Amino acid sequence: FSPGVIFCFRLGPGLRDRFSGGVIVGRRFVSDVFGGGRFAVERSVYGIVRTASFRRGVNRLRLRLTVGDGVVLGLIIHGPYCAVNRNPLQVKALPGGAEWSGDCRRIGRRKFQRTRTYSSVVYAAAYPPPGVFMRDLFLLDPTVTFLNHGSFGATPRVVFETYQRWQLELERQPVEFLGRRHDCLLDDARARLAEYLHVPDVDNLVYVMNATWGVNVVARSIMLQPGDEILSTNHEYGACVNAWHHTCDRTGATWIQADIPLPLPSDEEIVEIVWSRVTPRTKVLYLSHITSSTASTFPVAALCKRAREAGILSVIDGAHAPGQIPLDLAAIDPDIYTGNPHKWLCSPKGSGFLYARPEHHPWMHALVISWGYGDPASAGWGMGAPDAPLLVARHQYQGTRDIAAFLSVPAAIDFQREHDWESVRARCHALAVEAQRSVIDLTGIPAPVPPDHFAQMALCEMPASVDLPTLKRRLYDEHRVEVPVIAWNGRKFIRVSVQGYNTPVDIDTLLSALKAVISTQNVRIDAG
Repeated sequence: FSPGVIFCFRLGPGLRDRFSGGVIVGRRFVSDVFGGGRFAVERSVYGIVRTASFRRGVNRLRLRLTVGDGVVLGLIIHGPYCAVNRNPLQVKALPGGAEWSGDCRRIGRRKFQRTRTYSSVVYAAAYPPPGVFMRDLFLLDPTVTFLNHGSFGATPRVVFETYQRWQLELERQPVEFLGRRHDCLLDDARARLAEYLHVPDVDNLVYVMNATWGVNVVARSIMLQPGDEILSTNHEYGACVNAWHHTCDRTGATWIQADIPLPLPSDEEIVEIVWSRVTPRTKVLYLSHITSSTASTFPVAALCKRAREAGILSVIDGAHAPGQIPLDLAAIDPDIYTGNPHKWLCSPKGSGFLYARPEHHPWMHALVISWGYGDPASAGWGMGAPDAPLLVARHQYQGTRDIAAFLSVPAAIDFQREHDWESVRARCHALAVEAQRSVIDLTGIPAPVPPDHFAQMALCEMPASVDLPTLKRRLYDEHRVEVPVIAWNGRKFIRVSVQGYNTPVDIDTLLSALKAVISTQNVRIDAG
């Protein structure tokens, strides 16, 4: 067994036996005495309790088991002699089996008889990795292998309940909530987000519906002249590229694209590739922090620094960054940055943000002209405080809308802090790396993006002969695997998102599904 295995012993026939707060039923999940976790019974092996001695509340057991190396995270001995050990135990494989000895707390009334030998059927159950416990904290359909957190995110149950409480509070007194408390509530929520993003001045930050909204604010406000250039890359999100194309149509500006190849070059090479397309006419540098189509992390800090020195406006699409990587806007120092807490920070849907340095506030107009324009004294109902800073005044009040998603962002921040999200991110990255390696073993196609350039999303290339629509349909319809398929520059990929609720079992399910689908598509697999 691999590390992280628990052995359930039953001194009698059958599996349907109750024990201290749980029940094993065949191969189904069971509750347990280790704080509400769950186990999946994998298979039965045989072992012998060699000796058992008793001393005031503690049972000393010596076991010989037919298992391999591993770590026993807990031990339950089931039946008339019921005991549990809560401490991690190292199991060392020996000729003929593995041996373990340690202290167990007695659960039942009966004591182990001194030095008596018991024959036992050993039910080996895979102790769930942390993702299994985490999955219970989310609202996801348990019948779906969900490897597409990147598209729309997923919200933990406790954060979603906070979201619903805000909605209920609005409905109980809408005028009080929207007319009197609106600005103060949002100001508090902005302050928490500013702290999380390392934004020194909260007045440079405002909530918007999503990162695409934020990009549109900039693209539709900026005044460019015919011949001016907007520099970007061939890895950008299509909806936002459309916004910039609309700007070009409106102003006569030109869209310039720096082509960054896959396999992805080094950070230094990326900077030089992008900068090689800068001309005296370049007015805007727009690029993603973490790309959507190729799951690549770009060196945005270095490019923002160069852009500032050259007098070029830097606009960063950070839709996938908050929560997936540590984000310090003071260190990146962009002119404008927009992101989505509802993706990897796991806040409710429709909670984005827009950050801008103060010198840009005057020309950045809201997509909806409302009470933040004109005489503040005419707003009435308390909508738009007279002393609100310009960015906030224009963008924070956009007519009657549900602001519960914005107000729930602090709950999402708290959830991740309480669950040691730095460790969760590290575990997810390791699992994403393993997923990419496993797909490479299947297809023989090298990694398009190396592990040091992605975080929790891994890009995996598919054989050229794969039919992507069929692949996507069959993965979901036949195997209940939710993973995006991507066509990019004439190549075919899947993008595997790994969030805290995912486990190695999800990756195994994906691989089994890929093998099944590819084998029936007459796909040619490269040898190496």
